[in-house]
Amino acid sequence: MGVSYQHQSVTEEKLKDFASNDYYVESWGKSTSFNIGAFIFTLFWLAYRKMYLYTFLYVVIHSVLFYVLTTTVDSNIYAWIVNLALCIVFGFLGNRLYLHFAESKVARIARMYADPGEQQKRISQAGGTSLGAVYVVGIYYAVMFVIYMNI
Repeated sequence: MGVSYQHQSVTEEKLKDFASNDYYVESWGKSTSFNIGAFIFTLFWLAYRKMYLYTFLYVVIHSVLFYVLTTTVDSNIYAWIVNLALCIVFGFLGNRLYLHFAESKVARIARMYADPGEQQKRISQAGGTSLGAVYVVGIYYAVMFVIYMNI
Protein backbone atom coordinates (compact mmCIF):
# COMPACT_ATOMS: atom_id res chain seq x y z
CA MET A 1 0.00 0.00 0.00
CA GLY A 2 2.90 2.38 0.46
CA VAL A 3 2.05 3.76 3.89
CA SER A 4 4.42 3.22 6.79
CA TYR A 5 2.44 3.35 9.98
CA GLN A 6 3.77 5.00 13.12
CA HIS A 7 2.84 2.02 15.32
CA GLN A 8 3.73 -1.63 14.65
CA SER A 9 0.32 -2.76 15.90
CA VAL A 10 -1.42 -0.77 13.15
CA THR A 11 -2.20 -2.68 9.97
CA GLU A 12 -4.07 -1.84 6.81
CA GLU A 13 -6.82 -4.30 7.81
CA LYS A 14 -7.27 -2.63 11.21
CA LEU A 15 -7.40 0.80 9.61
CA LYS A 16 -9.98 -0.46 7.12
CA ASP A 17 -12.10 -1.68 10.06
CA PHE A 18 -11.68 1.70 11.75
CA ALA A 19 -12.51 3.89 8.77
CA SER A 20 -15.29 1.59 7.51
CA ASN A 21 -14.61 3.11 4.10
CA ASP A 22 -12.10 2.00 1.45
CA TYR A 23 -11.72 5.60 0.26
CA TYR A 24 -9.55 6.47 3.24
CA VAL A 25 -7.33 3.41 3.02
CA GLU A 26 -6.74 4.17 -0.68
CA SER A 27 -6.10 7.89 -0.06
CA TRP A 28 -3.63 7.12 2.73
CA GLY A 29 -1.49 5.26 0.18
CA LYS A 30 -1.14 8.37 -1.99
CA SER A 31 1.45 11.06 -1.38
CA THR A 32 -1.21 13.78 -1.74
CA SER A 33 -4.97 13.66 -1.76
CA PHE A 34 -7.85 16.08 -1.52
CA ASN A 35 -10.93 15.30 0.57
CA ILE A 36 -13.91 17.13 -0.91
CA GLY A 37 -16.04 16.36 2.16
CA ALA A 38 -13.46 17.88 4.50
CA PHE A 39 -13.22 20.90 2.19
CA ILE A 40 -16.95 21.63 1.88
CA PHE A 41 -18.18 20.46 5.28
CA THR A 42 -15.04 20.86 7.42
CA LEU A 43 -16.62 21.06 10.85
CA PHE A 44 -19.35 18.56 10.08
CA TRP A 45 -16.80 16.18 8.52
CA LEU A 46 -14.69 16.29 11.69
CA ALA A 47 -17.72 15.49 13.84
CA TYR A 48 -18.98 12.82 11.43
CA ARG A 49 -15.61 11.04 11.56
CA LYS A 50 -15.71 11.13 15.41
CA MET A 51 -12.73 13.44 15.74
CA TYR A 52 -14.34 15.25 18.65
CA LEU A 53 -11.25 16.98 20.03
CA TYR A 54 -10.44 18.35 16.57
CA THR A 55 -14.09 19.37 16.21
CA PHE A 56 -13.97 21.29 19.47
CA LEU A 57 -10.65 22.96 18.60
CA TYR A 58 -11.97 23.92 15.17
CA VAL A 59 -15.10 25.46 16.70
CA VAL A 60 -13.06 27.47 19.19
CA ILE A 61 -10.47 28.68 16.66
CA HIS A 62 -13.06 29.37 13.97
CA SER A 63 -15.39 31.20 16.35
CA VAL A 64 -12.62 33.37 17.79
CA LEU A 65 -11.23 34.22 14.35
CA PHE A 66 -14.68 34.95 12.96
CA TYR A 67 -15.61 37.12 15.94
CA VAL A 68 -12.33 39.05 15.92
CA LEU A 69 -12.38 39.61 12.18
CA THR A 70 -16.04 40.64 12.00
CA THR A 71 -15.84 43.02 14.96
CA THR A 72 -12.47 44.66 14.32
CA VAL A 73 -12.50 45.05 10.55
CA ASP A 74 -14.99 47.14 8.59
CA SER A 75 -15.73 44.34 6.16
CA ASN A 76 -16.71 40.71 6.76
CA ILE A 77 -14.75 39.71 3.66
CA TYR A 78 -11.66 38.91 5.76
CA ALA A 79 -13.64 36.48 7.89
CA TRP A 80 -14.88 34.71 4.78
CA ILE A 81 -11.36 34.59 3.32
CA VAL A 82 -10.05 33.00 6.52
CA ASN A 83 -12.95 30.54 6.46
CA LEU A 84 -12.17 29.59 2.86
CA ALA A 85 -8.47 29.20 3.72
CA LEU A 86 -9.34 26.84 6.60
CA CYS A 87 -11.56 24.80 4.29
CA ILE A 88 -8.78 24.52 1.69
CA VAL A 89 -6.27 23.45 4.35
CA PHE A 90 -8.64 20.77 5.64
CA GLY A 91 -9.36 19.66 2.09
CA PHE A 92 -5.68 18.95 1.52
CA LEU A 93 -4.75 17.79 5.03
CA GLY A 94 -7.98 16.09 6.10
CA ASN A 95 -7.01 12.58 4.99
CA ARG A 96 -3.62 12.83 6.74
CA LEU A 97 -5.26 14.18 9.89
CA TYR A 98 -7.73 11.29 9.83
CA LEU A 99 -4.89 8.79 9.30
CA HIS A 100 -3.06 10.17 12.33
CA PHE A 101 -6.28 10.01 14.36
CA ALA A 102 -7.03 6.45 13.19
CA GLU A 103 -3.50 5.22 13.85
CA SER A 104 -3.47 6.52 17.40
CA LYS A 105 -6.89 5.04 18.17
CA VAL A 106 -6.05 1.66 16.62
CA ALA A 107 -2.68 1.50 18.42
CA ARG A 108 -4.32 2.32 21.76
CA ILE A 109 -6.95 -0.38 21.27
CA ALA A 110 -4.30 -2.91 20.20
CA ARG A 111 -2.39 -2.23 23.44
CA MET A 112 -5.52 -2.60 25.55
CA TYR A 113 -6.89 -5.83 24.05
CA ALA A 114 -4.74 -8.84 23.18
CA ASP A 115 -7.54 -10.89 21.59
CA PRO A 116 -7.74 -10.14 17.82
CA GLY A 117 -11.52 -10.59 17.80
CA GLU A 118 -11.98 -8.12 20.63
CA GLN A 119 -9.57 -5.71 18.93
CA GLN A 120 -11.57 -5.83 15.70
CA LYS A 121 -14.82 -5.25 17.57
CA ARG A 122 -13.43 -2.30 19.55
CA ILE A 123 -11.73 -0.80 16.48
CA SER A 124 -15.00 -0.91 14.53
CA GLN A 125 -16.85 0.73 17.43
CA ALA A 126 -14.24 3.47 17.89
CA GLY A 127 -14.11 4.27 14.20
CA GLY A 128 -16.78 4.72 11.61
CA THR A 129 -19.10 7.67 11.66
CA SER A 130 -21.55 9.54 13.89
CA LEU A 131 -24.60 11.30 12.52
CA GLY A 132 -25.55 12.36 16.04
CA ALA A 133 -22.39 14.44 16.31
CA VAL A 134 -23.27 16.15 13.03
CA TYR A 135 -26.69 17.08 14.43
CA VAL A 136 -25.14 18.48 17.61
CA VAL A 137 -22.72 20.63 15.58
CA GLY A 138 -25.58 21.78 13.34
CA ILE A 139 -27.68 22.81 16.32
CA TYR A 140 -24.70 24.61 17.85
CA TYR A 141 -24.08 26.58 14.68
CA ALA A 142 -27.78 27.39 14.26
CA VAL A 143 -27.83 28.81 17.80
CA MET A 144 -24.61 30.74 17.20
CA PHE A 145 -26.02 32.13 13.95
CA VAL A 146 -29.14 33.39 15.72
CA ILE A 147 -27.03 34.95 18.47
CA TYR A 148 -24.67 36.54 15.91
CA MET A 149 -27.56 37.99 13.91
CA ASN A 150 -29.01 39.59 17.05
CA ILE A 151 -25.77 41.28 18.13
